Amino acid sequence: MIYPPLKHLTVKDPELWRMALSFSDSALNVLLVHKSGIEPPAAASVPFAPECRSLDNALEEAVYANPPLLQPFDSVDIVAVTDRFHILPPEAAESADVADALDVIFDHDHAVAFPAPIDGRNSQLTLLPRQVARFLRRTFDRPRIQGHLAALGSYLTHRSRLGNSGKLYVNLSPDGRVDTLAFDSAGLAGANSFAAPDPDDAAYYILAMAQTAGLDLHADEIFVGGDAGRRGAVTPILSRYAAAVMPLILPQTARLPRGSETPLELAIFITQ
Repeated sequence: MIYPPLKHLTVKDPELWRMALSFSDSALNVLLVHKSGIEPPAAASVPFAPECRSLDNALEEAVYANPPLLQPFDSVDIVAVTDRFHILPPEAAESADVADALDVIFDHDHAVAFPAPIDGRNSQLTLLPRQVARFLRRTFDRPRIQGHLAALGSYLTHRSRLGNSGKLYVNLSPDGRVDTLAFDSAGLAGANSFAAPDPDDAAYYILAMAQTAGLDLHADEIFVGGDAGRRGAVTPILSRYAAAVMPLILPQTARLPRGSETPLELAIFITQ
């Protein structure tokens, strides 16, 4: 497959820009943010070619076909969107023995573990195929690699402290994924990611997370973000069972380029 060149991502003085990438099994998403905020952010999405043999092969082809991604940026953040993760206390997530034990579950042949904090009590331990980890580390300069729930959670932890009610944050991705992060007065009360493209199934998982986290559907709040079409389908269903269902709105400073389909786990980097 010949990837369309991302010429609009070529920036002047790349050392003044931060780059954030996210990848799943199907696509690579890119976001460039100027450190001072004086330039508007730039974004792009590169679907992987179906003929790619593996995830590392797909990433390599997508990146090397687009030289603007290899500019000397001030920093590079990489978010892995995968179901190969665990939510653990920080000391467990940092343990090599724990990572080795969990690797057996996913049969990854010695996957590489990437722990990242969500809040002070919880981390996401993400397991990536060794060839993927090697490609990311040799291609980008000191990239910070984390799972998508850690990226979302580290941002939403601060928002959860506003007000006294419990909060459930939902990210509905265009590919059918449902990310849920619940917070109570003590911090993160639950986090998970589900494949649920059907609106009824998505609503079921969201409400189940609220119940598991001990939230009160009559008093606590559910914030729904992500793909606009999916939000329009899922929100009315949630409103039948929960009293406070609201859109998850990023700050005005985090507005993306018009027509951008940048996923929420990348959009939050504009605010940081």
